[in-house]
Amino acid sequence: NLLGLEFERNGDYYRLLTEYQQERLNISREIGHRPNESKALQACGRIQGIYLGDYKGGLALLEECQRILTGTRDEVYPLFHIAQIQSEQHQYTEALASLERIRAIGEPVQDRGLASLKLVWIILYNALGDEAHLYMALDLAEQVRELATHSPLVSRQYEMAALCKATAAHLKLAAVVAKPAAVYDHLSRALETSQKALDIYQTFGFLQITECVSEEILFRYSQALAANEQPEEATKYLRRAYDEMARKHALIPPDSYFRRAYLENILLHQEIRAAYAARVGLLLTEAGPIPQMSHVPETF
Repeated sequence: NLLGLEFERNGDYYRLLTEYQQERLNISREIGHRPNESKALQACGRIQGIYLGDYKGGLALLEECQRILTGTRDEVYPLFHIAQIQSEQHQYTEALASLERIRAIGEPVQDRGLASLKLVWIILYNALGDEAHLYMALDLAEQVRELATHSPLVSRQYEMAALCKATAAHLKLAAVVAKPAAVYDHLSRALETSQKALDIYQTFGFLQITECVSEEILFRYSQALAANEQPEEATKYLRRAYDEMARKHALIPPDSYFRRAYLENILLHQEIRAAYAARVGLLLTEAGPIPQMSHVPETF
C-alpha cells in the first residue's frame, strides 16, 4: 500500500492498480485477513472506477468491499466512492441513496473523512447543475476549506480540490443567473478560486485525493481564463490540461482495456478533449496549423 503511493502521485494508475493494490488484495486473501482485504478492495475499486474510468468493474469491487463491512461504521468509506462513480455516470438518484445510506450509518465527524464526504456531495451538486444545488456546492466548498485551515489532519490538497470544484460551480452559475452583475461576479470568483487552486497545486506538484485530479485543476483554470476573456492564457492551460491527461494515458499499456475507458468514460476527459478540439480548430483558422504534440498517442 505504502510503496504504491509514489505511483498515485505520478498518475501511473495502471501500475498502482496491478503491481500494488491488486497484489495487496491477493496477499490479504492468501492469509485470510478480511480487514486488509476490504481496504484493498476499496483501493482497487477507486483506482479502477474513478482514476481509470472502468465504472462497472470499479463498482463491483467497491460493492464487494461494502458487503464485507456491512454492519460496521467503516461501511461508509466504500460508499464515498460508490456515490462519486454514480454521480459521474449521471445516476443521481442512486448517488443520493448512497449518500443517505452514509447518513444512516453515521457520517465521519472530523478530519479527512468529513472533507472527502463533503467533496463527494459537491461533485453530486455540481453534476445536478441547477442554481440551488450549485449554491449548496459553494457552501460545502467553503466548509472544506475551513476544515483544511483549522485541522492539521486535513491536507491542503482538500482545499485545492474544494477551490477547483467551486470554480466549476461559479462557471455554471454564470450561465444560469439572470442579472449581469451576478454573472460578472461569478466569473470573477471563478478566476479567483481557480488561481488559488493552481497556486496550491504548484506548491505540491501533484494531487493525490480521489475527488480531484491534476488535469482538472489546469482545465478549470483554463475555463475561468476563457470566461474572463483571456484567450491566450486559456489556451496555454488547456494545452497543459490536455498534456497532463495524455501523459497519464501513455502510462497505460497499449493492449489494456483501461486505455479506452480512461479516455472515453471519464466525463472530465470528454470535456478536455472536446475543448481542445474546438480550440485547435479556432487556432487553425486564425493562425495556421499548430505544431503536433509528438508524445500524444494516435488515439487522441
